[in-house]
Amino acid sequence: MRRHPSFYLPYFPVPSLIVVSPDAFQGCAPADIFFNNRSTPINESYTFEWRFGDGGTGDALSPTHTYTNIGVYDVYLSITSPIGCMTDTTFLALIEIEPAPIAGFTTSPICLTTSSLRYR
Repeated sequence: MRRHPSFYLPYFPVPSLIVVSPDAFQGCAPADIFFNNRSTPINESYTFEWRFGDGGTGDALSPTHTYTNIGVYDVYLSITSPIGCMTDTTFLALIEIEPAPIAGFTTSPICLTTSSLRYR
């Protein structure tokens, strides 16, 4: 019986579904948002292209991005395996950044002195 050499062929599939958290965000500027890439199977040997909708980009597996301008943003993610297989998706209106609230009241500081305090 003749033996044939065996070969190891690495298998690097792309995820059938791209999963990212948060699945929605609404908050005030500035907003630091951690995008947790929960897609499987992936690891650091894959390449990632993020477009955050405000002109910012990233290439980390799970990046953090700061939004400074108000608006509604689509987020794009492309995942490419080490052997060149690629998948991508756009999360429409994933991020909504609103203006920071403005207080509707005013106050004046009150200074307390030890002579105005009464102890019981």
